[in-house]
Amino acid sequence: MKLDKKAYVKEFIQKLHAHTHIPQANNIQYDETKTLAGALESELTNYDYVIMHSLTDSYPDTINNAYNMITAAFTHGVIINKHDLRTQLRQTEELLTRCEDDKVRLEKDNNELRQELIRCQKLNEGLEELLSKYDNNDNGV
Repeated sequence: MKLDKKAYVKEFIQKLHAHTHIPQANNIQYDETKTLAGALESELTNYDYVIMHSLTDSYPDTINNAYNMITAAFTHGVIINKHDLRTQLRQTEELLTRCEDDKVRLEKDNNELRQELIRCQKLNEGLEELLSKYDNNDNGV
């Protein structure tokens, strides 16, 4: 399956406008003059200009440059992709931590309920013994 870079860049730009980027791209130096955010913005602006003005001679280079910048952004980890394994791993780790906390709480609750059950069983045994004594006294009178 051949990757449609133009569609990929277009979809990325839509996601970027939906604020799926991380501001840390402003702190990563990409070349001598631009940060990663600046280089990405420059290439995507150039891409928009070429597409908008139908500069067909520049299409292949412009699309490749935009695609390469997007790849660099993902490589540096400054773009959030909901299907990204790193994101899924972090979410799974957070869920695991919550589950472990719940497990500790539930084990404590379970132990307290066991102790309450033992207390209730002893109370029940005592009441049955008392009831049995009263039954025996009633029969003996």
